Amino acid sequence: IGPLGASRERSERPPRLRSLLPLLTGLAGLTAVRVVSRGSEVSVTTIGLLLVGSFCLTMLGLLWAGPLLTSWSARLARRGARSAAQVISLGRLAQHPRAAFRAVGGLVIAVYVVTLFAVAITAAVGTAVPAQGAGYLPTTTLYTIAGPSDPSDPSDPAAPADLETAVRRLGDVEGVETVALARMEAPRGSGGAEESEGSEDSERDKEQNRAGMRLTLSVEDARALGAGDAQSDTGWVSVSSRWLVNAAADPQPAEAPGEEPAPTVLLAGTDGGAGALERARTLMETSGLNLTMYPITRNDRTAVMATAVENQFATLGYIGILIAAGVSTASLAVSTIASLLARRRVLSLLRLVGMPRDVLRRSVAYETLLPVAGVLALGIGAAVYTAWILVTGTSSRSIGWPTGSYYAVVGACLALTGLAIVASARAAGRMVSGSAGGTVRFE
Repeated sequence: IGPLGASRERSERPPRLRSLLPLLTGLAGLTAVRVVSRGSEVSVTTIGLLLVGSFCLTMLGLLWAGPLLTSWSARLARRGARSAAQVISLGRLAQHPRAAFRAVGGLVIAVYVVTLFAVAITAAVGTAVPAQGAGYLPTTTLYTIAGPSDPSDPSDPAAPADLETAVRRLGDVEGVETVALARMEAPRGSGGAEESEGSEDSERDKEQNRAGMRLTLSVEDARALGAGDAQSDTGWVSVSSRWLVNAAADPQPAEAPGEEPAPTVLLAGTDGGAGALERARTLMETSGLNLTMYPITRNDRTAVMATAVENQFATLGYIGILIAAGVSTASLAVSTIASLLARRRVLSLLRLVGMPRDVLRRSVAYETLLPVAGVLALGIGAAVYTAWILVTGTSSRSIGWPTGSYYAVVGACLALTGLAIVASARAAGRMVSGSAGGTVRFE
C-alpha cells in the first residue's frame, strides 16, 4: 500500500514446471483408455471412470498449465520485441502470467469444449442421401429378413414352403415387379462356430463375420435388382450385405445356397408407387414369416437414421457450442475490464511520463492477444485428441473433419475476441484520461 492508500502491484511468483502435471496426466489417461479398450478383460465401468477422470484432468490441466505456457511465450517473444507497446505488454505478461491468463481462461476452455463437441459430432451416423445408379439397390425395393420358424430354436430356418408362398403372393401384388430370396451367409473360409468356440477372440470374430456377411441369390434376381454385371456359371452370385444399405453391388460367383440354417432376405422390387410399396409391405407383415425387422427401403432407412439418438445429440451439441462461445466471450470482456481497473494506477503513471495513448492501447491489446494465441492451439489439439479417444476408444466408429458450423463458430469466437480486445483498449485510454490521472498526479 502506498503512502496515500494507493495499492501497488507485486510481481507474481513464476509458475513452476509441475503446473504441466495435471495436463500430462490427463493426456496419459486418455491414451490408456485407447490401449485398455482393446482388451476384453477390463470392465466397461473401469474404462468409463478412466475416461471421465482423464477428460476432467485434461480440461482443468489447460487452466493449470496456462500461466506457465503464457510465461514461456512472453519470454520467448520478448526477445524479438520491436516497439514500446510490445516491450511493455510482454514484460507484464512475464511478470504477471497468472493475471494475464485469468482473463482468457474462460475462452480457452470454451474453445476446448467447442472443438470436442464439433469433432465428436462427426462420428454420428448422419443422414446421407442414398446413392443411386447402376449397381445400387433401387430405393423402390422393399427388403426384410425372415428368421427361424421357431424363435426359441435358431437352428430351425424358415420353412421353404412358407418362403415360396410369400414369394408367390408378393408376385401377385399390383405394382410389384421383382421378388427375390437371398440367403445371408458368412464368407466361405471365415471360420465356423466350432473354430471360434472357447477362443478369446470369439466375439471379435463374430463381429467381423457380421460386417462381412454376403447375400447369395440367383443371377437373374441380382440383375433385376440393379446388379447388372452379375454373371456366374453356377447361376448364383453373392453380394455384400452392405448392398442393402448404401454400397454398390460386388457380385461374385457363388455356389448354390447350402442346407445350413441361415437368415433369408426377402426383397420386393416395386414400380415406386406409394400404393405398391404399402401393399407389398402389408403382405410381408401378414405373410406368417418370423420377420426380424420391419420391411423398409433404403429411403426408409435414411429417414430412420435422421431420428437416431446420435443425430439428435449432434443438434444439441451445436446449441451447446453457441452457448459456450457466447459465455466465454462475455467472460473475456469482463475479466479484461477488471484487470484494467486493478492496473489503473500503473497505466496512469505511464501516461503521465509521456507515453502516447495509442501505445497504451496497443499494449493492452497485446496483453490479451498473446495468451489467447499461445494456449488456443494447445486447447484445440487437446480437444481433437480427447474426441478421438472418446469415439474410437469406446466404439468402432471414427471421427472426421468438423463441419462448416464449427469453423463458423470459431470464427465468431475470434471476431468477438477481437471486439473485446478493442473495447478493452479503448477503456484503457478512457481510464488514464479521467480522474485516475489526477489521483496519481497528486500522489
